[in-house]
Amino acid sequence: MKKSEILGFAGLLALFFLFFGCASFGSYGKMRLVKLLPGKQDLEFLIEEWDKYNVYWAGAWAENPSAVLFDPKDEREVVPAKGWRRVNSRSMLEGLIWSVESNPRYPAALWELVGPNGQSFGYIYTAMDHVYTKLLDERHLWIEDIPLPPVHIWTRPEGVF
Repeated sequence: MKKSEILGFAGLLALFFLFFGCASFGSYGKMRLVKLLPGKQDLEFLIEEWDKYNVYWAGAWAENPSAVLFDPKDEREVVPAKGWRRVNSRSMLEGLIWSVESNPRYPAALWELVGPNGQSFGYIYTAMDHVYTKLLDERHLWIEDIPLPPVHIWTRPEGVF
């Protein structure tokens, strides 16, 4: 075979895989920023009404969580990946929220988890600006684990050591 035929075949093969690989992009969810009123009243509402949600947290340990997930107890469900842990009490939830928001370098935000057709599945409070989600069916949105929060790489100030 000629070199140009091999390159042409490889190009067609790459386009084929690109087309079919991108065909499922429509099933991914999105995060939409929730504008918090002064005093974080929306987040306070979620804490007050926490028993109306299946609440989970992600991260390596509870003292430094990556995210807190609020899945309303309704017909739609967020399916957390392995690694998410259930929040057992309001005091635990308050501690997790405080830990997420205590990193001044990476400010946390409340995000709405939205399916590909714009349907709301719940909320996530995190300093991350993206999370991988995928629609499993009309009622179930899968969310990946977020094992580590964003971290600041400490650099030594001038004159130290």
